[in-house]
Amino acid sequence: MTFIMEKQKVDIIYGTFRALASENSTAKTLSGHSFRDILSDDINDADTFGSLAPSKFYEIDTRPDSESEQKLNEYEENFIPLEQKTQGQFLLEIRDLLNAGKLKEALIVFEKQMPVDKQKPDKYIYNEMMSSCAKAGYFEKVFEIFRKMRDRGIGASDCTYTILFNACANSPFKEEALSKALYLKMKLKEDNVRLNLVNYHSIIKAFGRLGEINIAFQIVDEMIKAKVYPTTETFNFLLQAAISDKKEGFKLVLVTWHKMLKMKVTPSVYSYNLLLRAVRECSVGSQESLKEVISLINSRSEWEPTPVLRNLLSKGKKKTSRFDKKMNSTQVALMTHSPVPLRELLPPVPPYQLLKFIRDGNPEPLSLNFSSQSVAAESPKRRLLGYLAKAVDLPNLVARNPNLKGVINIEEVGKRQDRLALCGGLVGILQDMNLYDAKPNLKTCTELMLSLPDNSAEEELLIEMMKLLDIEIDVDFCNMLIKKRAMSKRHKDADKVIELINELNLRMNNVTFGVLAFTCISKEKTKEFMKIMKLGGFRLNQVIAGSLINNATFKNDCNFLTYVLDECSRQKLKPDTYILKKLEDFRHKILNIYKLRDQDKTVPGYFLSEDFNKSFRKFSTYYRNWLRSQDVVIPEHPWGKFKYTEEEAKLVVSE
Repeated sequence: MTFIMEKQKVDIIYGTFRALASENSTAKTLSGHSFRDILSDDINDADTFGSLAPSKFYEIDTRPDSESEQKLNEYEENFIPLEQKTQGQFLLEIRDLLNAGKLKEALIVFEKQMPVDKQKPDKYIYNEMMSSCAKAGYFEKVFEIFRKMRDRGIGASDCTYTILFNACANSPFKEEALSKALYLKMKLKEDNVRLNLVNYHSIIKAFGRLGEINIAFQIVDEMIKAKVYPTTETFNFLLQAAISDKKEGFKLVLVTWHKMLKMKVTPSVYSYNLLLRAVRECSVGSQESLKEVISLINSRSEWEPTPVLRNLLSKGKKKTSRFDKKMNSTQVALMTHSPVPLRELLPPVPPYQLLKFIRDGNPEPLSLNFSSQSVAAESPKRRLLGYLAKAVDLPNLVARNPNLKGVINIEEVGKRQDRLALCGGLVGILQDMNLYDAKPNLKTCTELMLSLPDNSAEEELLIEMMKLLDIEIDVDFCNMLIKKRAMSKRHKDADKVIELINELNLRMNNVTFGVLAFTCISKEKTKEFMKIMKLGGFRLNQVIAGSLINNATFKNDCNFLTYVLDECSRQKLKPDTYILKKLEDFRHKILNIYKLRDQDKTVPGYFLSEDFNKSFRKFSTYYRNWLRSQDVVIPEHPWGKFKYTEEEAKLVVSE
């Protein structure tokens, strides 16, 4: 009832405004003549007075003049019925949708519903939409919204610049994003825009992820010239940029790390996680450039100019012959008088004895601070860590004062465990983190686990140290451990991780079965795996099926492969492009072997056996029939889930 009365009031006011506008126009029309002048002709005419003859009427223009019409139009444009939303209400609605992860629905409200309700976005709504699109990697939409914002004369703020560079950093299409980032950087320089620390960070992140490492380091030079001094977060973005170079990124990470320390910037736990990621993913490059890195680490300057860093990436790219690769060691060799393998530098106590040493102690958590009074001097755990600190005398290139004692030369560093040894190994990293009060977290331990040698005893040693440091192990850590052991062909050790999951009362998930699929190298084990998965309430998915098919094709086991395809059909699983490519590659591989056999060329005897020929014929027949009945799942475009149809837009607007 209240709503109806309010609406009637609005209609009365609206009608009154029209009447007043009309009267005002009529009054202006009559203002130039008196009423006597208008009727003077009829008054003086004796023939028309008192007769029935038609009178001579004067036309009075009752239409509103241009000024009144303009005011009326403005009122109609700005008039908002009570059932329509205001700009502030739209901002709150869009924020609620974005917080719920409904970007497509937010775009419909922004692009369709706001124009219907005659509302134009302000800079806050524009930035809100651009920021969410940038996080989702919807690069194209960000710049489309920015153009609309600029066309309406709304200027870009500091926040807007950050959003635009974040959109470039998260774009799945690197070439187009790089051209936009370069153009933005040029425009900022031309317009003399004064950037803040957050702006600089977004620029470093964008160029680092787009592979332009030199530009990322140039930005730091510009920051220092503009008296915007780097922080821990700045160096974290530089570390991310260095990691983008998988071939030689580890060298740049070492240089960046020491420049951070020399500028008295304290590394955080996130910095150490990035360092360990570089250990796992990035190679060192040539021996000559690694020597130059060590000389740069020992230099006293706080920040090396960009050309020096650029030379690091371009120097020493020397090709190695296949013979040289066989002759060179793939481990670190610290040369005193002759090369010494890394394994000989490890503690004389085997890892299983260290494990026993830990397990005999008390179960209370232990701080990494060796000078802490909370742990008794004779505690077995304290003595263990103290022993490890003395026993593992490996080089440490990430310490504030690098331990290069006795290092004359370094041979090829080809494996992740060798790069970890250059950083002081497991204990060296933990000691260094303790120095800067950076408490290791689960991510730190996961990266350490992935960089350890393929040795179950050392992995279990890390798990025991995690318990000492009171770091809670979750199912994702266990999944990564299963995958690591499975990929290194330690299938029995991978199966033992299930015992750890049960011991910690964790619940297996889809990823657990996805990585366990790597251990299924036969038809019989796969059948058992399928039963366990069904008992756990899980179904076959494309990732698991892809892993099983990969194992079957690697083993050249046609019966195994046919069984997996039959399970996919039974569970109505549609194949994706990865599965089809694996199947086609396997079929062409066998057909090419048969061609070589027919040409009397040497082929492995396994492919000549009657059992294999029979199983391959059976697989080929089944595969052709299976392929005809399948609908292939084509990968969706990265932005496909954010685009909407007109029907979807009408449904949202009608609500």
